[in-house]
Order: sequence, then C-alpha cells, then structure tokens
Amino acid sequence: MGRAYIGNFKGPRGETGNSAYQSAQAGGYTGTETEFEQAVTKFASSYFGYFPTLEDLKTNHPTGVQGTFAIVNREIAIWSPADQNWVVVDAEKIESLQQTKANKSETVFDAKRAYQNYTTVLEMVNSVSHGGTVIAFGDNQSALFNAADRPPTVCEYFYFILSDGLRKNVVAFGFASPNIYMRRVWDKVWSTDWTRVGIQNIDGLLNGKADKNRALQTNLYAQYAQDVQAPNLNITPEILFNNPPLDNMALLDHRGVFYAKADRPAGAPPMSSSMIAQYLETLTFKTNRNRALQVATQCYMGDDNGRVFLRTRHRDNDNFDYTQWQAWKEAATCYCADMEWKTFPMVNDWTNAVNDPYAALKYRKGGDGKTVYVRGYIKRTNDLTAENKIFAYLPAGYRPSGFFWGACAAEVSGTIVTCRVDHTTGRMYIANAGLSEVNAICKKALPICLTIPI
Repeated sequence: MGRAYIGNFKGPRGETGNSAYQSAQAGGYTGTETEFEQAVTKFASSYFGYFPTLEDLKTNHPTGVQGTFAIVNREIAIWSPADQNWVVVDAEKIESLQQTKANKSETVFDAKRAYQNYTTVLEMVNSVSHGGTVIAFGDNQSALFNAADRPPTVCEYFYFILSDGLRKNVVAFGFASPNIYMRRVWDKVWSTDWTRVGIQNIDGLLNGKADKNRALQTNLYAQYAQDVQAPNLNITPEILFNNPPLDNMALLDHRGVFYAKADRPAGAPPMSSSMIAQYLETLTFKTNRNRALQVATQCYMGDDNGRVFLRTRHRDNDNFDYTQWQAWKEAATCYCADMEWKTFPMVNDWTNAVNDPYAALKYRKGGDGKTVYVRGYIKRTNDLTAENKIFAYLPAGYRPSGFFWGACAAEVSGTIVTCRVDHTTGRMYIANAGLSEVNAICKKALPICLTIPI
C-alpha cells in the first residue's frame, strides 16, 4: 500500500487505517487500489469515505457540501447543491460539474439585509455558497450586533465574506469605530480567533496594489494618528484645567472629565449651582505649545447647566498653569428646562380674546435661558382704569433686570399699545391706557408678542 493520497481518516463505520484505500477496504470496497486512486484523484476534493450503497451514504450523511464526494461500491457519488442530494456520476459528468461550479458562484451586496437575520456570524458565513462573495451589514437592530462570536469591539460592522467551499475568510469593518478584524472558517468551524488589522497589516494587504495608493493610505493614517489620536496621554481633570501639557498633546484632544463639586480643580469652568457633580466634554485645539483654545460643554441638566464655555492661551512663556489662560467665557447654553409654553394666568377680568388654544396667553424662556417670550390674543370688556390696566404678573425668574417697554399693534387700528413690565414685581400693564383708541383696541382684541431680556 503506502500511498496516502487522501491521508488518515475514519471510515463510515468507525474503522481506521493508514490510508484512504485501507479504510475503503475496511468498509467493503472490492476494487483495486489503482482503480480507487484513479477515482479519488479524478475528483480532487473533500472525501467522505466508502459506502457499499447510495442509501448507506445518505443515511450516514443526509447533507453535504459542494465539492465533497464518496465512493459508492465502484462508483463515485458527489453532493449536488442544485438537487440537495447525493448523486452517482461518471468521470465525464464530474468534469462537467467541475467546469460549471464557478458559474454558480456570485457576488452579493446584501442591500435588503437578509444576511443580518442570522443569530451568529458563523451561521451567516456558512450560508455563503462555494465561490461566493457577500457584503453584509450587521446593524444595531440585528442579532449580529450582540452575537457571541462578533468581533471584540462592540459596534456595527460591514462583513466582507469570501467563500471557497470549506475555506472562508471574513473581514469585519467597523462602521462607527476605526476597527478592522479578520477571521477564518474551515469546514464550517472557526479555525482562528478575530485578529485586529493594524497599519502594518494594512500595508501587507495593500501589497500588489499601486505603491502610490499604499503610500497615500499610510500617510493619511499617520497624519490622523499624529493630529488627533496620539499620543494617548493620561490627563486627569486637575491636569487638563490647571496645567495641560500642550507640548505633548495632539493638535486636537478630546476628553470626557468628571468630578464632584467638592473636588473641582483649579482652572475648571464654572459649575451648576444645583448639581453636586460635574461632567464635561472638552476639546483642546492646539496651534503650538503656547497657543491653544479649550471648549468645555456641561453634560448635566438642571439650573444654569448645559452651558458651553471657552478659554484661550496665547502666552510666549514656559508657565503653563491656568493663570496663563484667559478666564472662561460662557459662549452658549445647550439646555433650558423652561422652553415649554406655559399658560399665563391673567388678572382684573382680562381674558383670551378668542376660543383658540394657540391664541391663549402663554409664556416661556428661550433656549439660552436669558430671554422670556410672551404671546397671546387678549381683551377686557370694560373701560381701562388705573387698576385694571394690569393684565398679568411674570413670576420670579422670568422678570427683566430693569423696566421693559414693548409695543403691541392691532390689525384694526394704527394705534400702538405700549406694554410695560415691572422688574421688581413682574407686573405687566398697558402704559398708555388713557388713550381712547387704546381703550377701544383692548375691548376688542389686543395681540401680545413680546421678547423680554432677563
């Protein structure tokens, strides 16, 4: 014997031997070794073993994989994906099937996202046919997003699958993070772990491409690493706000920092008066070691919170502590708890002029928390007097810092009605109530549309 053209394997009934022919003999094969070798090498693929009958083969192996075969008595049976069954064929038909195998392969872009319905990545990979190429997406609504065998970093991935029968390669491209992973499958089982592809691996993958393209990819990544990503410094809130190491920081440095109110570091932005802790998203833009801009955004909600602060440094010296920076300046407010319109109670028998909820008298704060809006369509049936010209009171926190006058105009008259707001009491009243034209307007309908700084 001595020929090991298939190698050691276990026969259909569990017998073992030193070669494929010996195992086939143990299973009942009666042909010569030369006949057996000719049959096997004629169809150089994955061998399932020897079976005396086709029914015996189907009983032991109800399903197969494209490209696998077995010896049935003195004939060859192959797995036909088209028929989903084992079929006995002659040598000429095998050659024909071999030639048409490539025609059954295809490249699929999973536009309808059918592939993401699989519960594991391995199950998805094994579904790709021999010679097929699939590009699939596992978004955060699919089972693939939390599959046990997904890549280590949690994010959405584009999966690029190359199938060559038993051998399959998978490349996972992170959608929301700069991660690329590779893994291999052999005979429907993972044969490797996920391997993260770094810049050195990318250079290797680019071999065979134009040198100009490889150099461009490398240079772009290196520029990104220098300007944004690296160096990965361990900077505490105390360091970031008190003495940031501009010499070593990237041109753009992003950090989320947290500290309790009692531990607020020197040089940090102002805190909310209602919160016991502070969380800030910060960006440091560095021009050089002496000139920089810091942006800090509060990420808690509450009173005087949700604000954006800026500060700059433009000193040509080696002292980098917070005294060398300009003071923090509040640039904007991202959150205001009082932006919803609220019903504005009226006094002295003032009422809404029409039965329309959108025309009712209401008030609210602006997005920056420093402006109050009042709007509505109101009236009073009787003549105006010194007492009943007051129609509402703004509550504390919504009053202007000084007296405020606003003009109101009616559609039915060219007369301007002057509305005045008292900063101490919040009293809102008609300042020119003595005019007969104003009295007539207020009896019919007075539009209120005021923007009041506080």
